[in-house]
Amino acid sequence: MRIFNDPGYVSNCDNYMACKEKWYFKDMLDEFLQPLGSGFSELIQNKELSGGGVTYDDIQAMILQTGKTTSTEARKIIEALKKQIMSGNAIAIKLEVNPGYAGPIGLWVPLVEDFVRIYN
Repeated sequence: MRIFNDPGYVSNCDNYMACKEKWYFKDMLDEFLQPLGSGFSELIQNKELSGGGVTYDDIQAMILQTGKTTSTEARKIIEALKKQIMSGNAIAIKLEVNPGYAGPIGLWVPLVEDFVRIYN
């Protein structure tokens, strides 16, 4: 990738090989795992604040769209998700990891056996 030729693109590296190595062996994993602070809960409770446009209601709708759960179970999932995020113990993953790309992030929801996008 050409981006590795630009030492300013991947921070703290001096040349193509050093930048590429840093990306694949350090930065990529740091980008993949996305710890969610308790403030993230506030962000997705309010459509006006959410830059990604996803709220708890949106997540509940996505869970229901899978057809793998009832609305009562989906509400329970959302309440558990809120508690997990508000406690600061939630870790999401970036669903698309590429240098210089801020892609969507998702949380694994065991009941629906899939990742649910919580931020676009």
